[in-house]
Amino acid sequence: MYNSLITGVFKSEELHKLSGLLAEMADRDLSPNVVTYGSLIAGWCDKGMMDKAYSAYFEMINKGIAPNIIIGSKIVSSLYRLGKIDEASLILHQMADIDPVVGRSCSMELTKSGPRHLQTQKIMDSFGSNATSIPLSNNIIYNVAIAGICKSKKVDDVRRILSDLLLRGFHPDNYTFCSLIHSCSVAGKVDEAFCLRDDMIKAGLVPNIYVYNALINGLCKSGNLDRALSLFRKLPQKGLSPTVVTYNTLIDGYCKAGRTIEAFKLKERMTEEGISPSSVTYSTLIHGLCKRGDIEQSVGLLNEIIKAGKDSSTMDSLLVRVYVKWRDKQKTSESNGLTDVQSMALHRA
Repeated sequence: MYNSLITGVFKSEELHKLSGLLAEMADRDLSPNVVTYGSLIAGWCDKGMMDKAYSAYFEMINKGIAPNIIIGSKIVSSLYRLGKIDEASLILHQMADIDPVVGRSCSMELTKSGPRHLQTQKIMDSFGSNATSIPLSNNIIYNVAIAGICKSKKVDDVRRILSDLLLRGFHPDNYTFCSLIHSCSVAGKVDEAFCLRDDMIKAGLVPNIYVYNALINGLCKSGNLDRALSLFRKLPQKGLSPTVVTYNTLIDGYCKAGRTIEAFKLKERMTEEGISPSSVTYSTLIHGLCKRGDIEQSVGLLNEIIKAGKDSSTMDSLLVRVYVKWRDKQKTSESNGLTDVQSMALHRA
């Protein structure tokens, strides 16, 4: 109960009530647990009050409570967003010493915060030529740097840096290759991405579905839809099952190419395989239909979304898009049978 109340205090901006809640917990002999500290740290981080977040974090450590992935990700990513890269690096080191799995997960969260080429490289450069003396678990710092530079789309720099690290004894893992492959795919260097996939296999690593999702995404964005579909069909041979992300990537590629019939076939296939279409699936399909001016089918899909019980925010945004398209069409023609759009809008109002 108190954990929820603490979260509510931060959301309501009534921070003066926080000390009272903590005092009440103490009076009842209730000790803060990892969830309690997680609520406190998340709240202070969201407010940008890192001194208080630190206080809660180190109090938790001193009590022998190890930070979990959620806490670690929150505090590290908050430091990263504030540009406190040195502090983020120190926290990452500490977390890696406590639990390498938590440290690795936090490094992944840190790299989501955006391209900071010079800052992420600073983390890596701070180790200099002493790379081989760093415990294996702390090699996650290199992955942070590599992923961060990948975010800045400096793929050529990454390849050079990776080559230097290999000479220093760094052993790239699945996360390293996944970052590189994703970066190359987004940058349109699909052939380079496939070469990295081959290097990964030569290193004795097995590419997972995330790697193939990145490759399929790169092929779709470069217009190689047939090659993307061919790779998709080979997934079972590799012992992999497509995820909703795999399907959404292909559906997006086909919709952007104006091939909505193939996109809908993929939606039917994912349903047959027991994968429920997500809000992204529906949104992508409706965008594709609106692009073609197919309002009637868009309305049918909106009805399907309602039956599927998707969240209202998704429904509202899609309804607005369809309504705008319908209104534009009404200006140029006296179309009939489109009152469903109006009735939906009135119903949602």
